Amino acid sequence: MYSTFISRIAIILVLLLIVAYAVIGYQNSTPPPLGHTNGQLSPVPTTPNAVSSQSQDPRYQVSTLPFYQNQEQTMAALLLAVQLYDNATIELQQTDYLYVVFTTPVLGFHDDAEFYLDSASQSVHFRSASRAGYSDGGLNRARYEALRQHYLAAIKTTTAEAQSIPVKPQNAPADSPAPD
Repeated sequence: MYSTFISRIAIILVLLLIVAYAVIGYQNSTPPPLGHTNGQLSPVPTTPNAVSSQSQDPRYQVSTLPFYQNQEQTMAALLLAVQLYDNATIELQQTDYLYVVFTTPVLGFHDDAEFYLDSASQSVHFRSASRAGYSDGGLNRARYEALRQHYLAAIKTTTAEAQSIPVKPQNAPADSPAPD
């Protein structure tokens, strides 16, 4: 009788694991509605596995990123930051919007990240949320911080490179060398 009870418990546990895996697999394969409307990204879910620069809740709040010169330069710096981060797939790129899916290396979970380039405020809004599960162990916040560092480094590098290019004085003859 005791072995029958243990067998039933084992079968129930296996069935629960199969159901949980199927639910997580479905959540992981289905992207939520994303994008922006009137400059607003989708709200973050009520689960603690997301961050957004547009959230009013301090648990989800991250700061906006600064614009770099213009929209094109800002997008170029964002793309460089995303390329420097592992396991990223760019799903959609528009002049004022970037949608990227990040895949966790071990379990293959998908996290949706969005960047909205707000020309009016000269800032970049960010939203990142896990598709599956309840908590992400702080991964979306850590990803934001890493992307922020990559982005700021891209701006700094580009600015330093631009400043190191010798410029000819306006009244110099066309064939004169640039000053050292």
